[in-house]
Amino acid sequence: MALALGIIALGDIALCALFGRTPHAWFAVTTVLVICLGFGFIHLRHAALALATALAPLPGLIAAVSLAHGAALETLALAYLAGLTIALFLADEIALRVVEGSGVADATAGTLQDTGIAACAAIIAASAFTALLFFAGLFARVPAIGALAEFAAGASALIVLPLVASLLPFGEDFVARANRLRELRERRIEKIVAVTEPRWGWSLTGIGIVFLAPAFFGSRSLHLTASAAHSALEILLAAAVVAVGAALVATRDWRRSLAVAIVLGLVALIGCWGYARGGVTLDIATWLLLMQALGVGVASILLVANAARPDVGEDTTAASVRSLLGKTSAAVTSSICAVVVLLVFSFGIGGEAIALAVAIFFAGVGAVLLQPALTIAIETLVPRRSTIEARYRVN
Repeated sequence: MALALGIIALGDIALCALFGRTPHAWFAVTTVLVICLGFGFIHLRHAALALATALAPLPGLIAAVSLAHGAALETLALAYLAGLTIALFLADEIALRVVEGSGVADATAGTLQDTGIAACAAIIAASAFTALLFFAGLFARVPAIGALAEFAAGASALIVLPLVASLLPFGEDFVARANRLRELRERRIEKIVAVTEPRWGWSLTGIGIVFLAPAFFGSRSLHLTASAAHSALEILLAAAVVAVGAALVATRDWRRSLAVAIVLGLVALIGCWGYARGGVTLDIATWLLLMQALGVGVASILLVANAARPDVGEDTTAASVRSLLGKTSAAVTSSICAVVVLLVFSFGIGGEAIALAVAIFFAGVGAVLLQPALTIAIETLVPRRSTIEARYRVN
């Protein structure tokens, strides 16, 4: 039934694009939900949990729409994707704990204890990114609506998903399927954990710099409106402060927080480069969409970084390996799902959606590759005190 609705909705969007008409909102919403439900099931292999994941951001988003009329469909879609990313990470962690033998209630409580603060930091950061357009001098109603939608969707995912998941049954068949899938994924992910070693971390950092150069020079051709150009520097500096602050709250590690901020900066540059290549003018509306795309990215990056907090006696490399083995699949799934959704919306908003999809894709790549690589590279430059003591046997 869901597949049939998705095919009909996608067909409607394609026909509207063919004849130059705006797709019907309900068909677009149905398409997004079916796509997210499909990706959720592929990742979780639990139909009810996948459905809860896809629907978790909606109550808050509906409440935000009822309070602020006139929100653009693209704004709501990006806010939904940020909430979906948080919901998918929570569902993934709950399912993992159930597979490891915890009861559903204990799995839910443990997930909130370990992930709740990072999820709250991601929600606040995503909301702040859009709110910056308002407080930096672009006094318009649009940024306020975007910030409200981001906060409502994220908070709804954080509240609704654990509540619903705690009521769902997880049978032995699910545990067996999830164990087989987990082993398969870990064998594949083991091929990329080398990025947590210093030599490969520095190599990947160099690759990031290679991407940074064309993104920087390519984004210089981006056309900005007068109001956007006037406030650009203030907004970017404030966004960097927000990113570092959110990462510090999530990770309690300034090295990893700096890595998170650098990855987000690269994602923003890639988004601007995509705008420039697509001939998009950076005004209040398109800047809002870019900030919301960063909100989707920051959720994925922060939740991966949060999982890399070292346990007692664990070094940074071991913590990063544990994080990659546990969270790479969720980060990749959420990023690809967001890209597919935005490509569907490209029928309606053209080059903007493609640029945002590329930025979110690089955010997913950055979460699992560049963020741990930068962290270990920074640590080799500024070693931890414990590392120095261990190296020179200082008592």
